[in-house]
Amino acid sequence: KLHGSPVAIKFSLYSTDAGKCKDFSNIVNELRVLRHLRHPNIAIFHGAIVDPKSRDLALVLERVWGASLERYILEGSPG
Repeated sequence: KLHGSPVAIKFSLYSTDAGKCKDFSNIVNELRVLRHLRHPNIAIFHGAIVDPKSRDLALVLERVWGASLERYILEGSPG
């Protein structure tokens, strides 16, 4: 929880280690956009965490309840 609200932690497939991730600047740019993006249909981005040992990146997002995006796309809307 973050300030009493449930959050989701999304672990990136990328690392902040430049040797592991050639597109690190793209990730940084995406984080800049997410920081300012506000829309009722998009989960709120709270921040990012970098593990100092593994240099792995994780995103802290608003917890969204309901079907996954993949399931929604495959099965369609419930209504």
